[in-house]
Parts: sequence; structure tokens; C-alpha cells
Amino acid sequence: MSCLISFIFLFLFSFLTSFKASAQDHYFLNHNCPNTTTYSSNSTYFTNLKTLLSSLSFPNASYPTGFQNATVGQTPDRVTGLFLCRGDLCPKFAVTASPSPNTNNISPIQKQINQFIILVLSNMNQAAMEAAKSSRKFSTITTELTALQTLYGLVQCTPDLSRQDCMRCLTSSINRMPLSRIGARQFWPSCNSRYELYAFYNETAIETPSPPPPPLRFPGQ
Repeated sequence: MSCLISFIFLFLFSFLTSFKASAQDHYFLNHNCPNTTTYSSNSTYFTNLKTLLSSLSFPNASYPTGFQNATVGQTPDRVTGLFLCRGDLCPKFAVTASPSPNTNNISPIQKQINQFIILVLSNMNQAAMEAAKSSRKFSTITTELTALQTLYGLVQCTPDLSRQDCMRCLTSSINRMPLSRIGARQFWPSCNSRYELYAFYNETAIETPSPPPPPLRFPGQ
């Protein structure tokens, strides 16, 4: 069972396509489960896992920062998990649908491509620095590219990361995005980055919530 001592990441990412937040269906993007080790349905590990997921998804729980982590059980059956809502949804956590990832490329002229990439990198790295030093580990940017086009960017780390770890994660995330497209997003277990040429987040809902709550603990820990 020692190989099952792992972090169970439970992300509740939600996306906005307009300035008005409303309750709609979740839009599933992707998942990555590299650990193929299995466990039996009557094991202690499975019981701990069910307890963990139930506690994180409890409908009446209060999570004013949109972030929570929890731990259940003891080694070797210990399970740890977390969830993170996007910063512009706190504290109301309204959920809306999102379009598919943007696959359109910018102008095929190489000079314009290079200029666009430099602008995106500069603005996203600036947002990353702002997010890393903030208590929320969240930041957005808005930059006018032309009289008719505006660049919107959003970066976020889980609040439990240190400033250095958040910056390291966001840098990796930004560098992996296909910057020749007019919009892209990249997710890591502890951070995410996204930019578009339209307002995909709710600017009016970006507030400063209270500090993250302590991890949930269960009897016997």
C-alpha cells in the first residue's frame, strides 16, 4: 500500500465567457492520472478516499477563499487532496461554461508572430510576479495591443505555495503554452495560466478574500 501514499488532486476549475456569472454546466478540459496502481473497494485506503472527497465537496461547507486541502488517515493509507476555484469566482463561486481551447493562430507573418509572443510573455510574466507575491496567489492583466484588440491574461497558484514555488510553477506553465495562438491555457497541479483576446474572466468579481483556511483534519490524525 506504500505506493498509494500520494496526493489526490481535486480541482474545481471554472471558467467565465462573459462579465456576468451564472450557474451552468461544468466544462471538462482534461485529466492526467499517471499512477496506474489500483486498490480494492474494501480497503482502508478507499474508505479514506471517500471520506476525503465527501468532505471537500460537502455542499454546505464554507470556503471563502475558494481553496481547501484536507488529509485523512495514517500511513500507509493516508490520502491528501485539495481543490481550487478560480480567483474571479470568489466568494460566490458561480460557474459558467467555457469555449474549447483557442486553436486559431495569429498572422502568418513571422515579424508579427514574434512581436505577439514577446508581448504575451512580458505581460504574463508580469502577472506571474504579481500573483507570486500576493496572499491570494492570483493575478490578472489587461493590455491594449491595438485600438481594437486587448490582451487578457490570468495566472493563479494554490495559496499554500511559497512565493518562490508559485513563481517557479507559473513560469513553467507560461513557457509551455503555444504562444503563436491568439489564446492558450496551461494547467499544472498547483498553478494555471491563460490568455485570450477577449475578456474570459469576470473583472468586476475580482476581490480580496480572507486568508486561506487551515487544512481539514480528521479524528485520529
